[in-house]
Amino acid sequence: MKDWLPEPRRGVFPNIALPLVNLVFLLLGFFILAGRIEPPPQAPLDLIRGEGRRSAETEHFSLTKEGALYYQGRAVSLEEAASLWAARQNPSASRGSAPAAPIIAADADAPARDLAKLLNLLSETDAVSAILLLRAR
Repeated sequence: MKDWLPEPRRGVFPNIALPLVNLVFLLLGFFILAGRIEPPPQAPLDLIRGEGRRSAETEHFSLTKEGALYYQGRAVSLEEAASLWAARQNPSASRGSAPAAPIIAADADAPARDLAKLLNLLSETDAVSAILLLRAR
């Protein structure tokens, strides 16, 4: 009958779904990796807010927002604080126990430069670690 129409080819047709599946898996992998490259969430901690000398009397060191430094409730300079801490550590070193870590209560508005100087001076006196007091948000 209709000899003028070609016979349809009976063969293997390419699978159109395969490239589409590959694309979906590539996109899935991209979004999984891109979701993990964000920075970790910041810890919910703040520096404490002190009320002047009241908080300074209870801790080893206290740094106020004005930059004043207190050691055991007494106003001292940075160099004095380091020498007082070194003198405090000598008796414990003679008993053979591990040296204590200095406790620092720095006000949230205290100059970071002064805190860094205090930590550097304490590290020179063989303070291996320091405890910085924080409060939860």
